[in-house]
Amino acid sequence: MKRIALLAVVIGFALSTHPANAQQSPAQEPTGAQLLDECQVAAKGSPNAPEDAAELAKGMHCLGYLSGVTDTYLFWKHTNNTHKAKVYVPACIPEEATNFELARVVVKYLNDHPNQLHKSYRLLVMLALEDAYPCK
Repeated sequence: MKRIALLAVVIGFALSTHPANAQQSPAQEPTGAQLLDECQVAAKGSPNAPEDAAELAKGMHCLGYLSGVTDTYLFWKHTNNTHKAKVYVPACIPEEATNFELARVVVKYLNDHPNQLHKSYRLLVMLALEDAYPCK
């Protein structure tokens, strides 16, 4: 399982740092519709990878992005705990949550809010996580 997670992170990172993604203008920013398409593949969480390389890339992009979000959250949490900083954390993600579980959270949120699919990919991930894991 660790190998699959590592592979997901590596492929996701590679896809997210591709020059075509880096040069997108705000008008071309990925939307919730693209996020839903990608994360539906990842939400399945099956050890059997899709045979279609494009489908695999979609799922890996979602998992890689969620891995980055989780890493950022853990950084914020560590900063708050270590330095007694008051950094705003929009969601309190359980440490045991896997990226597959986070993908299911995102898919559920998007399915429950189809009127938001035109909005920014980044915004919708945070809204989904904040909805599922509110800080108390």
